[in-house]
Amino acid sequence: PSMATPGNDKVHEVHKWYNLLTKMNPAEQGGTPRKDFQAAYKEYRKALQQSEALEMRCANVVLMTLGVAARSTIAHQIQQSKFMPTHLMVDEAGMVTQSELVYPLTLNRMWQHVVLVGDHRQLQPVIVSREVAAAGFDCSLFERLAEQPV
Repeated sequence: PSMATPGNDKVHEVHKWYNLLTKMNPAEQGGTPRKDFQAAYKEYRKALQQSEALEMRCANVVLMTLGVAARSTIAHQIQQSKFMPTHLMVDEAGMVTQSELVYPLTLNRMWQHVVLVGDHRQLQPVIVSREVAAAGFDCSLFERLAEQPV
């Protein structure tokens, strides 16, 4: 017997579309997406977004990477679900560039607590561009805050 959960039917719908898409994989059909595949994929994405929004409405805590948080669909889902987080915790904040933190910090202007966790002397941001490093963006916000006199 399966346990009924608020989003169980949405989860089943997502799985249904995923299984259909797997069977219609364009890579196995000569590499060109067929129109029926594109339509099924669109329905899959819609079901997935509805399922994620439902999960957010039912959640007390949501954990995600900064990469996921930066997806525009997350902001849309948060607005759609009326989910307003009050706490932001960033793990490995010593290696997160300031620009990577901008989006999560502005996602909710009513943060009650922002917690940056990490060691700025152990892991630092990976900066490939010399111009960016020369402009001073090779330092994490965590490091800038840690180096400030108390």
